[in-house]
Amino acid sequence: MEIVRLLDSRLSVRIQVAPPFFVSEFAGAADDTGHATLAEWTERMAEEAEPFVVVEMGSLDELTGPAASTLSRGLREALRLDKGGRLVRCRRADFDRLREAGLRGDVWHCGSLSHATGGAVGGAGAATQLHFRSSMTVLRRLDVILKTLAGQLHMPPDRNESLRAAVLEASANAVRHGSPGGNQETVSVIFHRHPGHLVVEVQGSGPGFSTDEVGDGVALMRRLADEVEFLPNPNGLLTRLTLRVPTVWEPT
Repeated sequence: MEIVRLLDSRLSVRIQVAPPFFVSEFAGAADDTGHATLAEWTERMAEEAEPFVVVEMGSLDELTGPAASTLSRGLREALRLDKGGRLVRCRRADFDRLREAGLRGDVWHCGSLSHATGGAVGGAGAATQLHFRSSMTVLRRLDVILKTLAGQLHMPPDRNESLRAAVLEASANAVRHGSPGGNQETVSVIFHRHPGHLVVEVQGSGPGFSTDEVGDGVALMRRLADEVEFLPNPNGLLTRLTLRVPTVWEPT
């Protein structure tokens, strides 16, 4: 493992290689002090032969416009080298800055290192995945699974109902708006356990609905979850729900 932090940088990057992944965990503030660190990270990434570049941004406190330009150049270089890009816990606002700074091409959004690396980093048990056929009738079975899973996750009782209702609404949206092939498509629900919070991502197979048009379903999700984000993945719209839980709760 290697830590990259140059000069007076407020940004540090922890690098580890877990074939076939080049994993980088960003922490601190990516501001004007971080350009040298980001440039060094780009050099290290380009030198490695690993075909997948994973960037964990959950501990990134700040990403300014100029730093986003430098990071965007590094990610573009990864794509130019035919490396797959995976952004872990990248906030929608930060992703928009990267796009404004020139990031193009397909990158995947993931809610945990475990999911991004198939369990190679972060522990194989840190993410639970459900995949079901895109049909409203399947949602009844999903409801039963959610009740069981909430118990297995040891969620606090007051969060169980919010979790179930928010995930069902996001899944219903994926069926209605994110499945152009009807019940031939698949909807995925992925639970990512982190100390102090749970991230749930619902992935459809189509472009989904216009996130500029906030309807009753989106309003409901925002009441139930502490944060709701919509992110574009190559195969369709990703809905990310974040629910805070007491700090005494730990992932199992």
